[in-house]
Amino acid sequence: MEKETEDLLVKSQWLVQEIKKLKGYSEYLKAYVYSSKKRDILFKISAPIDREKETSKILNLFVDMIVPMSQGILQRTRIYLELLKKQGVIKQDKRHKEAVKYTYNAIAEEEILVKAVIGIKELVIQLKDENITYKKMKSISDDLKKYFDQWDKAASEVESYIAYFEGCYRIERYITQNGDELEKYNLYYPQRMQYLKTGDIFISFKTMKYLKIYEGIKFSELKVKDPSSKVNAFVARTSEAVSLRISDWIHRFTDSQVTHVALYIQTDPKNPESGKLFHSYGGSFGFRELDMSLGTLWIVLRPKLNSDQRMKLFSILREKYTENVRMTFSSFIGVFVSGMLSNFVNFFSRKHVHINNVMANAKAKAFCSQFLNQVFKEAGFYLTPKSKYSGMVFPSDVAASKDVEFVGVLFDASTQESKEMILSEFAQGVRV
Repeated sequence: MEKETEDLLVKSQWLVQEIKKLKGYSEYLKAYVYSSKKRDILFKISAPIDREKETSKILNLFVDMIVPMSQGILQRTRIYLELLKKQGVIKQDKRHKEAVKYTYNAIAEEEILVKAVIGIKELVIQLKDENITYKKMKSISDDLKKYFDQWDKAASEVESYIAYFEGCYRIERYITQNGDELEKYNLYYPQRMQYLKTGDIFISFKTMKYLKIYEGIKFSELKVKDPSSKVNAFVARTSEAVSLRISDWIHRFTDSQVTHVALYIQTDPKNPESGKLFHSYGGSFGFRELDMSLGTLWIVLRPKLNSDQRMKLFSILREKYTENVRMTFSSFIGVFVSGMLSNFVNFFSRKHVHINNVMANAKAKAFCSQFLNQVFKEAGFYLTPKSKYSGMVFPSDVAASKDVEFVGVLFDASTQESKEMILSEFAQGVRV
């Protein structure tokens, strides 16, 4: 089965690369057709001979390459889907079902793409008519823009849906394996912390033992670090209690032990251990120390940002920190209401149906994965196939992002108890 999974990875990567090429052709042809020089030739009555030459050139490109290429991708995706449906190619059942649903979404978008490509070809044929009127030319010009937009949008959606498999593969390759393999990726040592970079995504994984340790624990028994007063101790315990309860809710709701996400910020470039986490915690944005509690493991992923996206991301983070916007109660409840609705609808749907958080608003988007997805989205970077629906992105969705690289993990291996809690959990099997 491992060989079949490897083959599927190669096929998914091939499909993604072909879709990228097709999207590139869309961008090139749109710029070409609507360039000042070619626009005057294609959409003016006074240039029939030149228009004939240009339309013939474009038509040959569509007939010989673009139409067959788009239809071939659709056909190959349907074959890929049948192979993907086999049980065991992705070990985690939840991830397997999601990958299948997203592939159905990809096929639906590819069908739109093929229709758009054929539509453009038919419009180019109409432009060859010697007796064409100016009104008809204007209509064709407007329709061409619509088809190019459909082509570009569909290609972007297909790329995101198909690439989801690679994110699932990365999880199973690096994370859901036995403890001995996992330990070699542990960066929680002074000499390894230097590999962390500002902007890395930290994903919190909680062992089942951790989640059960605090079941029924009294509020007064929650430990806090050096409280300066009773008020501060109360606030700290309240925050910890909320955090634990949310971790448990997310685990139960998403069937995943991934319960939180944050961004790593290195406050002192000369000190690798100076890093803090910037995230939404307790309903507002801010910095917190790296939590290395017993039974906690952090998965470290590095987003593939270009320089412009990275600069924009940091600018957005500064704005969010200054705003200090808190999450509304209705927004928080909306996440779970919309999530249950999404689970119900998607149980009966072959494709994945996106359900947004209808109770959220732009000033209250502070759920941890929602916040992370939103700041990346504003920077022009889409983390998941759900990224346009920010309120419904969960930590487990971020873990399977297609546009990140696996850096390593962090867990406290300084004591046998801590080390054993993590490694024994992964030896028995986990849900990421």
